[in-house]
Amino acid sequence: MEREITRLTAIIVSDGSLGPKGYVDYCEGNVERFNQVERNLSAWGDIELKRYYRKDNNAIETSFPTPLGKVLLHQGFRPGDKSISNEKLPLDVERMSVQNQIVYLQELIPEDGNFNEKTGFKWSRTVVIAAGKENTEKYGIKSEINPEHISLLEQEGKTHRATSRKYIHRGALQELSTSENGDVSTTAKELLDIIYNYESNLMNDERKMTENLGIQTNSNFEQIRYSPKTGRVSVYWSTATTGSHEAMKWGITCPPNDVQKRNAVKEWIQNNPRKLMKARKELYHEGLPFDEWWV
Repeated sequence: MEREITRLTAIIVSDGSLGPKGYVDYCEGNVERFNQVERNLSAWGDIELKRYYRKDNNAIETSFPTPLGKVLLHQGFRPGDKSISNEKLPLDVERMSVQNQIVYLQELIPEDGNFNEKTGFKWSRTVVIAAGKENTEKYGIKSEINPEHISLLEQEGKTHRATSRKYIHRGALQELSTSENGDVSTTAKELLDIIYNYESNLMNDERKMTENLGIQTNSNFEQIRYSPKTGRVSVYWSTATTGSHEAMKWGITCPPNDVQKRNAVKEWIQNNPRKLMKARKELYHEGLPFDEWWV
């Protein structure tokens, strides 16, 4: 069942949450993807998920059978808010078979990623660097964020209309770090140091998988965000394939387990025979498995 545990892990670390007794909540905004997840769970038995439709964003919420959550707890999956605990992947990447790493990446893009011809394959993770008073006490986290950092976010950050959240893009924060105002530049530099000291451990493990499959990626943070209501400060990280050649290798070996995204990748592969030929030769030379699923 290693493959199904891998598949289940990839789903839950993205759009699911795990409670301390094995209770699993799952939320998905795409009906076809929800149906695919339900089919995935059939490997564990005759499972039919109850669907609760959220009116605010049209997403579907459900709960997985508790025994599945207990399987993940047994694997070392830590319950609670993943973005606060910033845990590594509860799977030993170095010991995972190539096929299981492929399975994980096939589920990653449908859950927390996307594909398009310009950027290739891309996915995101969030890391909380200040959890707010309530969660700081709950998780016992010591934050390096101080009042000066919060003040900079409040004064220089743009406001997200729907949530009133403040945010600063990476480029803007880098510009602030070179400001002629000494206080501003010092505070911005401190924020940048904190951000890069708290990379996403989960994303770093996922990047190890792509490297093991000969796929090169680049990773960086896109935004730092601050919620005045909760005091929470988080960093939005993303990773993307470094070019069309790397995206082609991903598409050949790890087609997304999602109807829409898989069809988009299939069409792109079929429309780029030269890139396909070059990527196939490299994968064959490196001894990496793939089948011609796009034919």
